[in-house]
Amino acid sequence: MDSRSYQLNAYRNLYLMYKEDGNLPKAMEYLELLSVVQDTTAKEALEMKMEDMQAAFELSERENKITALDNENKKGKQLRNILILSICLLLSSLAFVVFVYRGRNKALHQLTQEQAHTKALLEEKEALLGNLQQTNLQLIHAEKMASIGVMTAGIAHELNNPVSAIHASVEALMMDFEDLQPLFDNLGKLEKEGTDLHTIKNQIQTLDLNSLTTELQSLMATINNGAQRTAQIVQGLKTFARDSGDEYSVYNITEGLETALTILQHKINHQIIIKKDYEYNGSIVCQTSKINQVLLNILDNAVHAVEQGGYIHIETKTIENECLITITDDGSGMDADVQKKIFEPFFTTKEVGKGTGLGLSISYAIVKQHHGDIVVHSQAGKGTSFVITLPIDRTQSGSNV
Repeated sequence: MDSRSYQLNAYRNLYLMYKEDGNLPKAMEYLELLSVVQDTTAKEALEMKMEDMQAAFELSERENKITALDNENKKGKQLRNILILSICLLLSSLAFVVFVYRGRNKALHQLTQEQAHTKALLEEKEALLGNLQQTNLQLIHAEKMASIGVMTAGIAHELNNPVSAIHASVEALMMDFEDLQPLFDNLGKLEKEGTDLHTIKNQIQTLDLNSLTTELQSLMATINNGAQRTAQIVQGLKTFARDSGDEYSVYNITEGLETALTILQHKINHQIIIKKDYEYNGSIVCQTSKINQVLLNILDNAVHAVEQGGYIHIETKTIENECLITITDDGSGMDADVQKKIFEPFFTTKEVGKGTGLGLSISYAIVKQHHGDIVVHSQAGKGTSFVITLPIDRTQSGSNV
């Protein structure tokens, strides 16, 4: 381009110089050369401009292609990143699924083991409950037998009185029979041998039949009363000692109280007054041997409380479907601390050898087992009351024991 500019300037100057000199042919020559060079320059400039435009177009196209490629590359990178992320998420999900599956299998295995262990524990618990129930029944029966053992001496003495009376009466009857024997012999011979009636009359006068008749009647009444008393004591012991187990049956409250008083008769001296108000003379449905044990335990405690003299008041009544048995004594009573412990096993205020300490705790358990209640009201120096509440009809009380 610099040579072209130089050439143009040279031809333009030569043209002007020859023109001024008046040498027109020469001036026209250089004018033509100037025109040719200008045309060539313009053509070259146009070609260069075209080439520049072409280059600019191609550059623009290339830039567009590069931009497109860059965009595609970016999209590809995004897709690749998304794909990589998706693969990572998929792998993570698979790992999580595997982890959860293994955890589930482990949890199932542990659950199976725990279920087996729980089943074993339940079986062991059932066995222990069965043993506990059996032990409880044995304990109740043992306490009952222990109570009988404690009362054995007194019962033996109580039985000895009517038996001694019967024995003495039988000896007296035998002596009276010896006195009557000759008369009986003569009366027997009267029909066969014709015994003298005068002799029989003398024997009758000698015997004093009126006095002998009175004595015989008295002796027979003594024997009868002694036999009845002995039968009552023996029947009471049989009733108390009999174990009815878990079987429920109809139980007369009055008869149960009277049976307990019969067994305790040897402890009830003439200084103890028994007052009875049997407002309810009906029956309840219960485990009879166990309720017998409860009544005997409570009455025995009452007798023990007033053994130096006093009174025992026994009341029965009903409230709705419940029977209330109240046994009150005017003994020394109990303070608040003793009342709190009175139903605890092995707690007793009796002297050693006079109680097992299980009577009231077992009585409490028996009453609760029958869906009843037993409470104590007492003040030191003012006596004690035990109130036993038992459902009359087991079906209405909801008991399924």
